[in-house]
Amino acid sequence: MNNVLAIGAHPDDVEFGCAGTLAKHIKEGDHVTVLHMTCSDRMNIFHEIIDRKEVRKKEAEKAAKIIGADLIILDFLDQLVPFDRDSIFAIERVIKELNVDIIYTNWSDDSHQDHINTLKSVLAAGRNVDKIFLYEQVPYPRVGKIFSEVNYYVDISEFYNIKERSVLAHKSQIIERYQKRMLVGIRSLAEFRGSQCNCQFAEAFDAVKQIIR
Repeated sequence: MNNVLAIGAHPDDVEFGCAGTLAKHIKEGDHVTVLHMTCSDRMNIFHEIIDRKEVRKKEAEKAAKIIGADLIILDFLDQLVPFDRDSIFAIERVIKELNVDIIYTNWSDDSHQDHINTLKSVLAAGRNVDKIFLYEQVPYPRVGKIFSEVNYYVDISEFYNIKERSVLAHKSQIIERYQKRMLVGIRSLAEFRGSQCNCQFAEAFDAVKQIIR
């Protein structure tokens, strides 16, 4: 049995990126924990609250339940996730407490500062973890690198429904803001990655670290 830790800057990052893979881990008998760096109120550029932490927390709990994973939420602030001793130590404590074997976390070529700093913190905190995989950012309006450097695929055909249901749990993000555009992007990306590895749906990753013992 592996202890799997999926880390995202925000509630919904993990579900968008690797929910199907996590569901597959659970079916195979692995223990899976989802860790969100933030679950605070989110503000726009005018300092108006556009996402309430209470709503986001309930959505995160529902999504984790759909996947079948445990849930940990840290207390960093949305849009202010740091890359420093506090963020590294917070993640490293979880890694040690859970005896983590495999980590999934944010993609390296995103433009969101929280995603970037989460990845840097994970790489520092997870220096002794044998396997670290970076999940893709679902296509939607944000400038970022095209996802061409994947080197690890997981067939999630059996688990795509769980992925979509876990994404839909984040109703405030999917339905209200993007009018289901994100769902189109998620399905299209999963089908595209599936076509590359001869299955219906797949998730693709950048395997930045794989040690076989």
